[in-house]
Amino acid sequence: MRPNPKFANRIIWLVIFFLFSSNSYSFAQTIEVTNFVSCRDLNEMNCVVSLVATFPDGSNIVGKPTGRINTWESTDFNQNSRAYKAEEWAIPGLVTSAGTNKVVSQVWIQNPQETSQGISYGALDMTLFASLWDAPQEQLKSPLCQNSGLTKPCLFPAQLPSDVKFTVVLNSNLLSPGFTSGSVAEASFTEKAIPGGFQYTISGNPIKIPVNLPDQKGTNPGDFPQALDDRNYWHLYTVDRRSLNFNWEGNKNCSIGNPIISSNAAQAGIPNYDPNTHEVTLQVSSPHLSADGITPEVGDFQARIPLSGISCLWGVSNNSLDSKAQISITYQDGTSSIASLVTGIKGEVFQINASGFHYSSPTIRLKFTDVEQLKSTTKFAKLKVTCVKGKLTKVFSTASCPAGYKKK
Repeated sequence: MRPNPKFANRIIWLVIFFLFSSNSYSFAQTIEVTNFVSCRDLNEMNCVVSLVATFPDGSNIVGKPTGRINTWESTDFNQNSRAYKAEEWAIPGLVTSAGTNKVVSQVWIQNPQETSQGISYGALDMTLFASLWDAPQEQLKSPLCQNSGLTKPCLFPAQLPSDVKFTVVLNSNLLSPGFTSGSVAEASFTEKAIPGGFQYTISGNPIKIPVNLPDQKGTNPGDFPQALDDRNYWHLYTVDRRSLNFNWEGNKNCSIGNPIISSNAAQAGIPNYDPNTHEVTLQVSSPHLSADGITPEVGDFQARIPLSGISCLWGVSNNSLDSKAQISITYQDGTSSIASLVTGIKGEVFQINASGFHYSSPTIRLKFTDVEQLKSTTKFAKLKVTCVKGKLTKVFSTASCPAGYKKK
């Protein structure tokens, strides 16, 4: 049985719509993509090097391709078609909600497209879900499904366990990461140069998000008062910084690394940075109530921003960052609230976890405040850190101490 592309692409197509609708394609066309399947050797580009599952006991189990690869064609909002591939992996010890140990990876990147404005590079899209070859889709038990007479929209693939972290390693010479967004808990994304390109390591846990009734023209998940169910998803996409629509840094004055923003929203737009207000805004949307029709859906937002990016965008050094991070949630009626906020620095990355807000379609606003350092233009602020090595004390213009030194 082949994977259900509509399930796998429910959020993906929203991303494609935002990224490419401004290119004003005048007619439907077939758009070429590069699909990533398992590498034949370690030097191959644009392929999946490995898929690893980390279990709660800390053990790492490497997945093995089963040889099953599915190909299908799907159509976006503009009726442009793309051909996709999905590959099945077996991970010993893994147990999906269907009782199997099979995972499917769907990884692709849209090839550069020439438009009237120039060349647009698109995004790398990564989805993991439980295989449908060995297990049928699961019928949701929501009263909404039963009372409405819906059948197909209430069928979903089995779920991956939320307590298992999945790590995907890719080789590619087609990507220049600008920012990453999607639905993965505790997401991380690292890169290193290799001969012929780069190797990217992307990891995190599945996150539970609400699923809603079938899409209707002019509606979004927040227009539905109640979710059908909460299901585990693992989906991230990385926008190429060379894309015409990429303007995270404000006129691209500086390099901000690859910030990661993730949420449990059923639908999320493209994060946007306003150089005038120094705010990053993210429009999200989900049904207000869970499947029981009583319990409100509680929002969860996570951001992983390189310290160099914070210095670049906000002119704020890494000193006392915890007290300078601000998250606000603005609702459609104009009211706002402050989410529960937990922040901290891990290595070269500032981590933000915000939760406790509600849906349906709020706008999340993130900023750092430092009145003396914020400027009207985005320039790279000089970082300083005092480090010690034995009896030697030195001040470095970096976010952290170099090898052999400890922060004083």
